[in-house]
Amino acid sequence: MGSIEFLRARAKAGLRACRSALRSGILPTMKLPHAEEAFVDLAKLRDYSLSATHREGKHKARVFSAVLGLEAADAEWLRDQLLLGVLSEDCRLGLRTEFGQRFSVDLTLRRGTREARIRSAWIIRTHEKCPRLVSCYVL
Repeated sequence: MGSIEFLRARAKAGLRACRSALRSGILPTMKLPHAEEAFVDLAKLRDYSLSATHREGKHKARVFSAVLGLEAADAEWLRDQLLLGVLSEDCRLGLRTEFGQRFSVDLTLRRGTREARIRSAWIIRTHEKCPRLVSCYVL
């Protein structure tokens, strides 16, 4: 078995173990499956999460700005931090729906002298393997 096949088998076993643990009430830690292939839509961050003018996203944007000094122009920086975070931080298994398996990853972001704890929500869609960012916000 090659290293890629080994990692895929390990990730599948990890998901089965997490589902079993959820049923038993014991939550194991694990890395986001296929984190190295995670996808963050830059437009979602720029035009929603960091947009002071978006009807729904402006509330998140106000908090990101107040706590970390982030604006819409900082979307690439935030994307890079989220992608680094999923490689190093543990995730929590969320609900499985007809759309796919959900996960959350909490990470600490530092920008200058500011620091904040961020929750990022991810989904691995049914019939796909790469995690996609659903949302992120300051805790």
